[in-house]
Amino acid sequence: MFRTELGEGFFKNFFHELTNLLNKLGLIKGGGVIADSAPIDASMNFARANTTPSINRERVSEYFTSIDGSPAVKALDLTHKGKYDPATIIRIFMFENFGGFLSRAQAIKFISNDPTVANILGFSNGSIPCQATFNYFVNAHGTVSALLKPLVEPVTVFFDVCKTTPDESYIDLFFWSI
Repeated sequence: MFRTELGEGFFKNFFHELTNLLNKLGLIKGGGVIADSAPIDASMNFARANTTPSINRERVSEYFTSIDGSPAVKALDLTHKGKYDPATIIRIFMFENFGGFLSRAQAIKFISNDPTVANILGFSNGSIPCQATFNYFVNAHGTVSALLKPLVEPVTVFFDVCKTTPDESYIDLFFWSI
């Protein structure tokens, strides 16, 4: 109840104000803080949220038409062709991570139920791979972070251009309209 009454804007503003104050007092240096050595990925569980999110298809389309996945495919140096285009598989990994899904299965289910997004990602025939296909791809070609590494610069440039305010988070559930 407390979170809903104050809203997301309050907590974002509070975080930025607290960070600025700690910087001015010299309690943190270098623009960041490591509070714990264990990384924690924060994702919103839409199934338990008080609100029903909807995908912003315009943003998804803008993103995937702006980002050229060929550097990631070239880095793979594939010796065989599979049933699915490697660039399309890599787009699914990006969608899963930037969409804040709790699991790959949840992202695949979402794509399977939304033909528009499936088409944007490159599955125009409606045939979406099962999770085992993605697991095989990762096992054969490296971790998801290694697969996406060649795309860091184009993705960074894209999100830098998209910022509307200096304090806006660069990814902050970019694909969703809540």
